[in-house]
Amino acid sequence: MKKDYSETIYTLLLQLESGEYEQVLDQLRGMDIPALPVNERTEVARIYLTLGFIEDAKNVISLLQEEEDLHSTDIQRIQAEIEYKEGNFDNALGIMHELLETNQADDYDMVFISQIYFDDGLPEVAQRYIQKAIQLNSTVPFYFYQKGLYEFEMGIIKNALQSFQEAIQLDTEEPLYHLALGEAYYSAGQFDEASEEYDEVLMKNPDQEEALYLKGLLLIQLSDFSEGIRYLTKVSQLQPENLEILISLVDAYERNHDHSHAQSILERILSIDEYYLPALKRLGEIYLYQEEWQRAKEVLNKALEIDPDDMTLQVMYAKILKAYGDVQEAIQQYELIHQDSPYEEEICENLGELYLRAGDVNKAIECYETQLEIIQDTKIMNQLAACYAETKQYDKALSWIEQSLLLDHSQEKLRLIREQMSDILKNQEE
Repeated sequence: MKKDYSETIYTLLLQLESGEYEQVLDQLRGMDIPALPVNERTEVARIYLTLGFIEDAKNVISLLQEEEDLHSTDIQRIQAEIEYKEGNFDNALGIMHELLETNQADDYDMVFISQIYFDDGLPEVAQRYIQKAIQLNSTVPFYFYQKGLYEFEMGIIKNALQSFQEAIQLDTEEPLYHLALGEAYYSAGQFDEASEEYDEVLMKNPDQEEALYLKGLLLIQLSDFSEGIRYLTKVSQLQPENLEILISLVDAYERNHDHSHAQSILERILSIDEYYLPALKRLGEIYLYQEEWQRAKEVLNKALEIDPDDMTLQVMYAKILKAYGDVQEAIQQYELIHQDSPYEEEICENLGELYLRAGDVNKAIECYETQLEIIQDTKIMNQLAACYAETKQYDKALSWIEQSLLLDHSQEKLRLIREQMSDILKNQEE
């Protein structure tokens, strides 16, 4: 590389490779780019692209186009990458396919084309091009890794396992390949093999964050909650503001029936981002379970500001209104939900009960009958029978009592009520 570029460009490339991005950018800003040779200007455009400064890369390319053939392969590649980074996949593919027609394409070009197709939602086509890259150069482990990703996306887990294993055979030290193989094993239900891959990474780097996270999730899946929580806690300490990790830790505590710690983590999440909807919903559910109505109401009000159309939140809010005894307000809330989801079992039951509290027996009957179309429940049958008895429709009341007893013969009190109801009907006939 050094013989192809000046000392300045060579130093820039080394700094870029080592992650010294600010220093690289500072030097580029002070550089007389038009005075550089063509090959170095091309490299500067690539550096800008790597740093994410697309407009600067475009400016460098426009200077090159004034002097060079528009169809120079190096310029074409950079143009294609610019289009790709701007999300113009069709344009990027058009440029790259033009390059293919010149017969000057190399294995890296095939990899790039495969990546564009993959990001455009066409993993089957992406796989064909990564295979071409491997045919041109089978010594690059990353190509096998990419092939495995495409196969994994297509659900061809057996092939993905083989591709990840081939990547590892070429480079046993790269943690990315072991983690990908572990995830493929996990997906295939081969949990012991998955654990071994994560352990392989952690043995060399005990603080490797993704390995800790995946190992923790695996242990939770295997119901080893204490160990799973230990791994997830460690990675949450390394990434204290990673909300995805913290939510996974909440899941682990809840599966371990440790609602106190789950609540503590949720409150920690909301101290980082008070409008993080998944945490607001989960914390609202916990407060509801604990019957802390005021705290639940505060949390759910904030959640509903973010997503007023979320039916789960609406149902939870209706429960709070019902718990407070705000019968009419709760009825209004449940009726709004009922319009969007008329066959929601829980909504029907609660709305029926609220109608009864408000003295509207006919509407309660309508709700209970709707619910019984969804599920045969003796409790609802008994409530419906009571409603019919209240409106003196004793024959219908008796019919529902009979159906309830067919489902559950052990209801001794209901047997007595059946006898009383039968007597009432006989007296009416006489």
